[in-house]
Amino acid sequence: MTDTLFDERRLVSRVLRHWQEMALGRDLPSKDHIDPWLIGDDWSYCMLLSLGSEGSAPTFLTVGAKLLPSDDAWSARPIHECPAGTIPTAMLAQIERCVAEARPLSLSGGALHYGKEVLFRALLMPLSGDGRRVDGIFGAANFRGMVSGEKDQLDRIVVQSIED
Repeated sequence: MTDTLFDERRLVSRVLRHWQEMALGRDLPSKDHIDPWLIGDDWSYCMLLSLGSEGSAPTFLTVGAKLLPSDDAWSARPIHECPAGTIPTAMLAQIERCVAEARPLSLSGGALHYGKEVLFRALLMPLSGDGRRVDGIFGAANFRGMVSGEKDQLDRIVVQSIED
């Protein structure tokens, strides 16, 4: 049995593995190491953020069409413009923790996404151009609609640090 990135069933596992491989022996990969081509079809479930320098607002570098509508240009828009009631909004609420811990975070639970109740799994992974200061975030999430027995999960989000 081969052990390739594409053999993994879960999107979050495939994307985490890409992040780990792109670290290239460093603690954290840089934004330049994240390669949409290697991520393939999963890229539409991903987002890339620049945290900027002190005094500048964090901005989207890119957001996949499955997370936010592709008809809106998200590149270089501040993250505070992210529409409420979306999975990216739930993910963005954990950026400070991801930066403080300088390690990937796993998120799972129930949320609204454009008015639909969904269950989701997501990752936030820190990025660093200099190997020390977190200056970006790579995120990915997939989701599906809730069924009636899962409605109690709405707005219950579990966040966990991913240990090496």
